[in-house]
Amino acid sequence: MPEPDEITFRHVADELHNGTHVALLVRHAERPPIPADDPTFGRDLPLTERGVADAIRYGRELSLFACGEQMTIAAGGNRRCLETAFHILDGMGLDLEDEQYAVIADS
Repeated sequence: MPEPDEITFRHVADELHNGTHVALLVRHAERPPIPADDPTFGRDLPLTERGVADAIRYGRELSLFACGEQMTIAAGGNRRCLETAFHILDGMGLDLEDEQYAVIADS
């Protein structure tokens, strides 16, 4: 296996194909700047249009090899984190109501 900073979707696909469980750590997509005086550190800031598009595109790439796999997405409780998770699933073309694809919010 390559170094962590050299791992591509192809490596992940190969591991899934070999029956390995895989964990992907993904940072939330782009959000607007957080005002310096915001005591919540932007908890309720939505994604930008670019952030939404990036998350959907990431989901499309992921769907090339991970659709049909059971998955759980754990997301931080901030709006930007949850929106990223749901847009990734949307980009994968998955039914957000399907219990097979859970999004768990961690406050």
